Amino acid sequence: MYILCQSHKREGSYDKAAEICERLVLRDPEHMDYLINLADCYRLAGNPERAQEVTERARNLNPSDAHVHRMAELLSRR
Repeated sequence: MYILCQSHKREGSYDKAAEICERLVLRDPEHMDYLINLADCYRLAGNPERAQEVTERARNLNPSDAHVHRMAELLSRR
């Protein structure tokens, strides 16, 4: 499913990618790759508030994760 999510994301189908990634997060709510990818899908889909919520969730799980910091940086540029 993760590959399918990435495929939709590459095609610009960010809402569909987010939907798939949400299911992945439901299955494994502490998986950092899923959380960061979901936040990125929301960001690209034009939903920065939701992207920020997911990023904060990831930050709470692993405050030192470089991908979390990168996503937070991208979101701060809006």
